[in-house]
Amino acid sequence: MHDLIIFATVLMCAFASHADTVADTCPDDVIKTNTSRLKMYNGECYKFFIDSGSEKQYWEAQEECEKNKGNLAMPKTETLNQFLVDSLLAYGVQDEVFIGLDDMKEEKNFRWADGSKLMVPGFYENFAPQAGIFRKDGSRNSNCVVLDPLTNTWKDLDCRRGMLQRMFGFKNQRLFVCEYEGDKKNNNEKEDSPAIVLEELVFMIIVLFAAVSTFKLVP
Repeated sequence: MHDLIIFATVLMCAFASHADTVADTCPDDVIKTNTSRLKMYNGECYKFFIDSGSEKQYWEAQEECEKNKGNLAMPKTETLNQFLVDSLLAYGVQDEVFIGLDDMKEEKNFRWADGSKLMVPGFYENFAPQAGIFRKDGSRNSNCVVLDPLTNTWKDLDCRRGMLQRMFGFKNQRLFVCEYEGDKKNNNEKEDSPAIVLEELVFMIIVLFAAVSTFKLVP
């Protein structure tokens, strides 16, 4: 009986280590593309658009993320922000990347790509000095926020999309990161993963053997 429990535990651990993979977490349409640019964090899926030619303007980047019901990455916590910085540096990226934060609707009233406000009680921010909410130069055109992995700070820049910008070829393109809610959260009717099914099966086997062993001990 003791050996059975040890075997079952090892078996469950082996399968559990593969349970939360990119394939389990990221939306199916996202997985069809370059999986080497996919990472998971806290049950969410992140796709790094960091290859040459991936640069887009802010609204174009957000539209790209929305194709698979995502948003530009929203580092609302220090740990998530550090995850993005570490991932970018691990990929060898030293350039600024767009994140899902802007104040296009109202100056210095920054909102995340999901519509939530930045400045709520206990909020996290990582703006560089004289940037974003600390800007004092009166520039009303620096609306979109980028993450600089080298300095681990946020900066805001001009991302207008008006006629003059199109006429004069003004483009402020950057690499970017998309954030997708994990499939396990998006689809409550999704069937249990093989790892979960196996775990339940192993548990039933242990209970069955325990019952049989107890029965044999009864005179």
